[in-house]
Amino acid sequence: MSSDDEDLKLAIARSLAETNIRQEFSSKDDPIVVSSDDDEPHRVARPKPHLGTSSTQSRETMNLRVTEDVPMIAPTTSNSFLSERAQLEAARLARLKRMRGSEPLTETRKNVTSHHSLDDPFVSSDEDEVPGPPAKKSRLCVAATSNGHAKTASSRASLKPAPTVQPRPSGSRLADAINGRQVATSVESDVYWTGELRQTANMQVPSSKDTRPIFRLHDILGNKSELTFVVLSSFVTQLSWIYSLLPPIVPVLLIGQPDAKGSASVHNVLPNWVRVTPALRGGRGCMHMKFMLLFYKSGRMRVVISTANLVDYDWRDIENSVWLQDIPPRPHVIPRDPKADDFATQFEFVLDALGVRDGLGALRVEHRGLPLRSVSDLRCGWDFGKVRVQLVSSIAGKHEGWHSVLRVGHVRLMAVVRLIGARADALDVSKGNRKGKGKDTSPPGQRDLEIECQGSSIGTYTPAWIDEFLCSARGASPEFWLDDVKTRRVKALDARLARDGWASWSNLKILFPSLQTVKMSRLGEDGAGTMFCQRRQWNGPKFPRQLFHDSNSKRGPVLMHSKMILATFKDASSRNLANTAKTKKAKAKAETPDPDSSVTESSSDSDVEEIDTERDANVIGWLYVGSHNFTASAWGTLSGSRFTPIMNITNFELGIVMPLTDPKHADEFTCWHRPPRRYNLEKDEPWIQNSNG
Repeated sequence: MSSDDEDLKLAIARSLAETNIRQEFSSKDDPIVVSSDDDEPHRVARPKPHLGTSSTQSRETMNLRVTEDVPMIAPTTSNSFLSERAQLEAARLARLKRMRGSEPLTETRKNVTSHHSLDDPFVSSDEDEVPGPPAKKSRLCVAATSNGHAKTASSRASLKPAPTVQPRPSGSRLADAINGRQVATSVESDVYWTGELRQTANMQVPSSKDTRPIFRLHDILGNKSELTFVVLSSFVTQLSWIYSLLPPIVPVLLIGQPDAKGSASVHNVLPNWVRVTPALRGGRGCMHMKFMLLFYKSGRMRVVISTANLVDYDWRDIENSVWLQDIPPRPHVIPRDPKADDFATQFEFVLDALGVRDGLGALRVEHRGLPLRSVSDLRCGWDFGKVRVQLVSSIAGKHEGWHSVLRVGHVRLMAVVRLIGARADALDVSKGNRKGKGKDTSPPGQRDLEIECQGSSIGTYTPAWIDEFLCSARGASPEFWLDDVKTRRVKALDARLARDGWASWSNLKILFPSLQTVKMSRLGEDGAGTMFCQRRQWNGPKFPRQLFHDSNSKRGPVLMHSKMILATFKDASSRNLANTAKTKKAKAKAETPDPDSSVTESSSDSDVEEIDTERDANVIGWLYVGSHNFTASAWGTLSGSRFTPIMNITNFELGIVMPLTDPKHADEFTCWHRPPRRYNLEKDEPWIQNSNG
């Protein structure tokens, strides 16, 4: 019998037991994860977890092992599947084990290190270190209150029995099923109709530092007795833990990392649970998206996009970010629109790429009443009209042609920047923009953009890739630089680097915790297993060390797994006020023409040009939140020509971009101290696991 069969057999037995599932799992049942650099070739190695003391038992586990990506290493030795980082992590844990014999741990460190299995080296990953289940349920079940949402749930709502999923009607009764009209007595928990961005709760943060509302996983799941269907996506999953938090009768579709070959798959993992994995070319890369779709009896759907994996550690000991919004059902199902390109359409594109269509088909065998029968039901059955953020995804693989390229990676970011009115590149005056009656109506030039990138993994950077990303961040089309011969462009950028250093890119700040920040954090170096930078990267001759800034949480000495990109215009405060009146005047003039004067083509064009929807005078920047680290593996690399662009992406990633209209939002929505402190290269260096501990 295969290891997966044993997993399923044991998990089913456990799911039918009457005892508390969390108390049944020991720390040795935790998912075992192999680590790697985010920017190197990847493959997934099958771990060797253990449940008991014998070697035979050690190959059986009750958890679904969703492993992270590891570098491809030539099979020159018997342990060729080991990554450099996995070996380094093993050494670190060995040192920790030796230290335990002579050096007592502090209480906070016991909370984390007690969950690790010291007999197996595979306890951390490229993105995430995964400890065991929480010792107390209360860490996950304390509700938080906030402003801006309707609170309708009673304190007894969560005590209701798990819902019974009714068969879903077909044809004209689809709207009734979506609206939950057969469940008139359902009680809903807190809802967020206009969207909400918060940091996650953290047991290492003093209550005095939590001055803003936070999310606990209990808050996000809401009234679990009202759930009818759940879609989960995570890079690494602690199956026993997340399974214990959901009603066992509710059907769940889990999206995770494929096997070492990168094969797409669909299979049952637990009663009412189906797991799907998307394909990865040659097993290289990772399915890094972290999101949830939660469906309730009332017909409401909750969309959740986060930076946290489905492991207890991510929701307890490190800081993460969550954006969510509740979506009401449509009164009537609308026809599918092949020309639509809104938030819902983009999400359908993502779900299709992940293999959700096949997963839904597998679930429908036992659950005919799923509220989401097909991927295309998402936009047709739910009203996304109040969503004010834009979806940005990266789909692993090769994408050719503008139609495909514009939907993924940093080129999708470029399109979104234009959609929200945050375009910052100079207008092309060669295409007829200098129109008017003999007067200079030249449009404003490029606006200076400052960018701060917060993440947990560092890539292998080059001037060419950083310049490529910054072009998209400004909303500038890549078609112009694609015309340039690649080798000539790379040589020109390298020459600029040799002449001026990284001064030409000084508007970019890369945030990553310094060694000192890690040492001073509540959990110290033992809690930094989710932060990754390699010594060979840092010492590279073209590495942008001058752009590095320390990553310090506003909530105190805790490490951040949040991935955010903040982009703001340098002249945001003054220009925002100055341009508002001008924009309103231009709109009024365009909408109310003078009936006594003849409107020439040139003057009409001139007036309309002042109303540039891609350069909204009220937008002072934008914020990205999601799974993307600031790496080429996450955002992709563009090549080809202006006629046939080619985007190559290694990972599956997902996030949202929101426009900023008030300068104070930059500080309110971000999770780090601003302005971030620049590294003093004479004494500062990043946290590098193989050099510390």
